[in-house]
Amino acid sequence: MGTWASLRAALAAPRPGDPLAGGRVPRRAGAPGVAHCAGGAGPQPQGLFDALVVWVENKVPPKTIASQVVTGGVVTRTRPLCPYPRTAVYKGSGSTDDAANFTCGGNLETRDVVCDSVLVKYKHEVQGPLDHRAGGTTPAECRVPRPWGHGH
Repeated sequence: MGTWASLRAALAAPRPGDPLAGGRVPRRAGAPGVAHCAGGAGPQPQGLFDALVVWVENKVPPKTIASQVVTGGVVTRTRPLCPYPRTAVYKGSGSTDDAANFTCGGNLETRDVVCDSVLVKYKHEVQGPLDHRAGGTTPAECRVPRPWGHGH
């Protein structure tokens, strides 16, 4: 099974080894900036049904999912959506609005990335406590000070 979701929803989804996953974790791709299901300022996933058909009928999962922003009827930005936990990484040259200048890499499951992404508890957004449990971490795991992020 494959899914796409806003990056926040993808990070909250079951991970390998998670007892709630029931032994199977679907492939997923985070789509930064698309809001919960669609909309938002981020590039919108394209060709999802066609990719699913190729995967099911030919047993070839997509390496990436194309995404794009359309402004005034014109495509103004494209990006690859990468299979989680990889993410689109800028190659360092060319337009940041062109998917050709990105590659899938990185790892969104590293301690630094996960700890830096821990959010405050829902409805406690102003100076509220960090919700490590929802982020799949513990305060002890994220206690090492870093020069960026929350610094916990």
